[in-house]
Amino acid sequence: MDTADRPGRKRPWFRRRRFLAAALPLAAPLGVWLATSLWLATPWGRSWVAGKISSRLGLETRLGGVSLTPWGGLHVKGLTLEQPPPLKAEVAEPLLSIASARAWPVWKAWLHRRWEVSSVELESPRAVIPLQLALHFSRLAPPPPPVVAVNKPMEPTSPVVSLPLGQTPVIPLFTIPVPSPLAAPSTTPPVLKVTLAPPPDPVAPSCFVPTCWISIRGGSVAIVSAGNPIPLLEAAGIQTSVPAAGGPADSSLQVSTLGSLGTICNAPIQIPLRWQAPVLYWGPTPGHSIAGISARFGGKIGLVPGLPILAEGEIPAQSDLKWNAPGLGQMEVHHLRAAGRFTGYLATASSWQGDLQAEAADIRLSTPAQPVIGFDRAALTAFQRGGVVTCPDARLVGDTLSFLGNATAIPDGRFAGVLRIVAEPSIASGITARFQHGGRRMAFAQLGTPDRLAADVQWIANTSGSAIQLGAQGDTVPPGEVFRLLKDHSPSSP
Repeated sequence: MDTADRPGRKRPWFRRRRFLAAALPLAAPLGVWLATSLWLATPWGRSWVAGKISSRLGLETRLGGVSLTPWGGLHVKGLTLEQPPPLKAEVAEPLLSIASARAWPVWKAWLHRRWEVSSVELESPRAVIPLQLALHFSRLAPPPPPVVAVNKPMEPTSPVVSLPLGQTPVIPLFTIPVPSPLAAPSTTPPVLKVTLAPPPDPVAPSCFVPTCWISIRGGSVAIVSAGNPIPLLEAAGIQTSVPAAGGPADSSLQVSTLGSLGTICNAPIQIPLRWQAPVLYWGPTPGHSIAGISARFGGKIGLVPGLPILAEGEIPAQSDLKWNAPGLGQMEVHHLRAAGRFTGYLATASSWQGDLQAEAADIRLSTPAQPVIGFDRAALTAFQRGGVVTCPDARLVGDTLSFLGNATAIPDGRFAGVLRIVAEPSIASGITARFQHGGRRMAFAQLGTPDRLAADVQWIANTSGSAIQLGAQGDTVPPGEVFRLLKDHSPSSP
């Protein structure tokens, strides 16, 4: 009798079937992973992932590489989110670029189609955020108001005074309502009060819940205005591990450099962070000094649908400040204070509400090419409601030179602002010469007295572009060129 047929002995085919039955459940995930990895390595796989991100965010997306392994998690290289189409032509850098992003999935949750991760690492992320970005993400934009003329504060009374350069063809512009409370108020309105309350002490959870961390190394953020190549505000050298899920945790965020309009401040800043689900708190800071200015700020954001956020900041009253203003010279301020607040749902621009108030007194500006110019006071008031940003009053008032302005931005992409420059003839000549060096004409007109000239500089924009007109009879130029001329050229004479 053959041994295979003896009673009590299992047949080979039965043993093979039992082995295959046990091996197939183990081999299936491996096969799926191999197939997924090979597919993600192809251009079609990368394009599919980029398309999913693009359809979710409404932004053009590019990927350099994608991989998924049990030991290395999900790894994305060369992720780029382009600026929205209306802004792409005016903002050189993409909205977001990340050299490397890695996430470690919670595989048990993924098997149940819950896309949880235990940690995320971002290498060299850079965000370039235009002020006009809210126009793209606005969900409930109000209907546009009727088109009317910009409300100017006053009209010149005598012929235009300008340099005999060739007139640049004026770009056809539209106008939108701009509040014009440019008459000097009797008193300066009180500065907005803010309360920087510390976050609550973390409460120990009833059971241990691991914290999810988002680590950032070598990050940077820049706030820009479309058409202006110089960042309005830039933070670089960002290092942090942000708690974003799970049990309570504390951390901090370090910023190595801050910059504004070309001025770099190498003053490391450390911001305390605290996570207590579902809210992430930051600050309040102990009072950092940025370019010699002491500032405090803090806030919180809820990681729930809509992303509710509250941010507050203040510059307490302080005296005798001094710093360099790019393209202008050295500025001294005897008194300064400011405060601001922002609140709303971050994912819905129409819910945003913001307030900003600032005031300064006894300001002196000096450059090598002209004597010291003094200003008695300065004030700024701005607010945002329902997606509309309004600056009803911005002023810098002195005996020989004054700036008076206002502006409005509407969520459908339109913006209009007017800045009246009132100056003595010698100072107006210096300002005109600055633009003459760049081949542009700045037009001043006389007021009621011969010792004062005025120019109304208008900045108007829509989704097709923007332009600045340098006085009623002056040239119309792109905003980026105006900022470049102000930075690169100095007045030739007082």
